Amino acid sequence: MNMYFDNIVFSLQQNGGGSVYWYELMRRMLRDFPQDCRFFELPNAQSNICRKRLVIPKDNLLKHSFFPTALQRVLPVSIPSANSIFHSSYYRVPFNKTVRSVATIHDFIPEKFSSPLRRTLNIIQKKRLLSSASGIICVSENTRKDLLTFFPEFAGTPIKVIHNGVSEVYLPLDVDSRLKLRKEILGDEEKCLVLFVGHRHSYKNFSLAIETVGRLGKRFVLGIVGGALSEAELTKLNNANVNFSFFGRVSDERLNQLYNASFCLLYPSLYEGFGIPVLEAMRVNCPVIAIRSSSIPEVVGDAALLTESATATADELSALVLSLLDLKLQEKLILAGAHRSENFSWEKSYQETREFYDEIVSS
Repeated sequence: MNMYFDNIVFSLQQNGGGSVYWYELMRRMLRDFPQDCRFFELPNAQSNICRKRLVIPKDNLLKHSFFPTALQRVLPVSIPSANSIFHSSYYRVPFNKTVRSVATIHDFIPEKFSSPLRRTLNIIQKKRLLSSASGIICVSENTRKDLLTFFPEFAGTPIKVIHNGVSEVYLPLDVDSRLKLRKEILGDEEKCLVLFVGHRHSYKNFSLAIETVGRLGKRFVLGIVGGALSEAELTKLNNANVNFSFFGRVSDERLNQLYNASFCLLYPSLYEGFGIPVLEAMRVNCPVIAIRSSSIPEVVGDAALLTESATATADELSALVLSLLDLKLQEKLILAGAHRSENFSWEKSYQETREFYDEIVSS
């Protein structure tokens, strides 16, 4: 089978969930089918963190167009072979109508939380993608539900839910190593690091995380992983009198250390297409506290402390954090999280994706 892959996500972001997803699938495609894979890619893809780790032989790279990325992302892709599969990393469609096209839908964040203009543009772009798709991959049942809410006309297209995985980098360390890391990071083994990981857009509820840790007392430190803090965020942190440590953007290896050193992951997001950080934390034996919304219950099962509803308060979340001082409850969550995380792997995601390609070609 001739397989054509579009690496445009590597040109649209430096790092992120979409890049991780694409990297994990593509490195396995190259491992198993090096002669069958061809890649469309722009020169600026090389600045992406995940792309730097992906080894693609020059012969597998197709000549790129010299149009700018902003235009490339909306232009159709001309596929050399009609009897082939085309899979784009970010919503591009094949020019050739006879090509079998696979679409991956991660979430509906722009449709739910963006400005009216961006919402409209995303709906147009997604509808064009879905109209050309021979099959659709959704990364969670929640995303599939959203897909059929926004685009019920595509209910007849084959839709496959294929969950994301978790990198093998994320592993629990022994007790001594965890204590050593806690002392290195916080200067005191007795302090408790409450970790916040990812973007801090409005739906991510970073302000609620600040309020929550502000209620916990000086023993608790809010650890922040992500882009630079804004002046408004620094003001909120200072006004809430919160102890915090800002780590910036970190490597997978460093994030693994931070999870291992943490008392818990606080993940108060109102909406996720999947929620990779909660899976990473569970794999590392870091208890998870989150809001019962979107895909989070689907991913964590009974292996996390979730609020009773999506309208969580700082008082409710801080009470959940403090409940982890009960060592029996903490140990129960750690064991449940480790067991739950075994259900998800990138190898499994890859195998299910390859099987879906075969289904589409044979249909």
